[in-house]
Amino acid sequence: MPNRHFSARFPSVLSTTEPCEENEDRETPEFVVRLASALHAHGAATPDLEHDIENIMKQLGLEGSVLAQPTGLFVSIGPPGDQQASIIRVQPGEVNLEKLGCLDELAKQVALGEVSLADGNREVERIITAPRRYGGWLSCLCYGLASAAVCRFLGGGLREIAVAGCIGLMIGVASFLLSKTEQGSILLEPLAATIAASVAVIAANAVVPLSLHETILAGVISAVPGMLLTNAMIELATRNLVAGTARLAWVVLIFLEITFGVVLGLHAQRLFDEPAMNVAPIALPLWTEYLALIVAPLAFSVRFFARPRDIAWIVVACIASYAGSRLGAYMFDPRLGGFVGAFCASGTANLFARITGRPPAVLLAPAILILVPGSIGFGSVSSFLERNVVNGVEAAFDMVLVAMSIVIGYLIGKAVVPVRTVTRNL
Repeated sequence: MPNRHFSARFPSVLSTTEPCEENEDRETPEFVVRLASALHAHGAATPDLEHDIENIMKQLGLEGSVLAQPTGLFVSIGPPGDQQASIIRVQPGEVNLEKLGCLDELAKQVALGEVSLADGNREVERIITAPRRYGGWLSCLCYGLASAAVCRFLGGGLREIAVAGCIGLMIGVASFLLSKTEQGSILLEPLAATIAASVAVIAANAVVPLSLHETILAGVISAVPGMLLTNAMIELATRNLVAGTARLAWVVLIFLEITFGVVLGLHAQRLFDEPAMNVAPIALPLWTEYLALIVAPLAFSVRFFARPRDIAWIVVACIASYAGSRLGAYMFDPRLGGFVGAFCASGTANLFARITGRPPAVLLAPAILILVPGSIGFGSVSSFLERNVVNGVEAAFDMVLVAMSIVIGYLIGKAVVPVRTVTRNL
């Protein structure tokens, strides 16, 4: 029987016919390769992907190994000297928490013999091709809500929050349109940065004076590769050296693209005779920060296509992550606050996996995003462009320190609250 959760969302095509042994020998490797490719395409982390696929192969009686890279997937099945190798060229896909959860459930059912391999292959294809849960208009709206909430976390006032929300909405629309083509999606980061800087400058000159730094950073936060940097550091820390190095190079390139876009957008100042005053934000009451702490995970849940039944858990994980980071900043140092926050996020996500049997990545992606050090990295590149080398080096060091504190907190939380799901303990 197919799992009722994913069969309700993705109509099942499972049959009751038992495959013959010859077909099963052929379909077993096919299922492994299809599953690995699907997990990679929907945002599974490299260490988890490799570990889970190798565990599933053992349960299915296969000998082999998996090597996952940001743009490639290598799956070898069979004993040494007589292996069947599959090399798959893949593009880094967007995180889709619903499909990750459904693929995890399907993998467990196939490994336990509850679903045949032939049916499993068809279900993988059915899950991959299913439409997104949330429509484009709602996703675009959540870009704006996420930028507005992040602006409040950065200390922005009401003016900065309003402009950042509008910028985020515009970037969401641009992302939706650009995602329709491969070449268009490559241009998202520099275009988003150009939109953020130009709109902030125009608003500061023509509408109301505001703080440009908080407004631009919050508006472009969806393009800042803070999560990508954290994943790269996790891969390096877990000895996935090739994947981590490649992802780290990608992070540097995206930072450069964003900085170019911001510099280009700031030239909108030439439309006005006199530069607008860069005023300090007007402080808002504390309850607005609590409100932002609810709005942000709701926006992240829609952006990452989480299932409605997981959203309450995501909110809890984000609150635990944010509260932990504040506690860590108070107890140790602001740069080390991410250590406690990531520990709380990782522990909450693994506890969720132990209780529900669903993968911890469902909570980790939004919870870690609350902590990501992208703002420091953006400040580092900006300082270098302004020829302020000392400040640029200091900001780069702080960025690496923040990212490393998040990684260590994540790994310790994973060790203290180990995951005990079927897939990970076959």
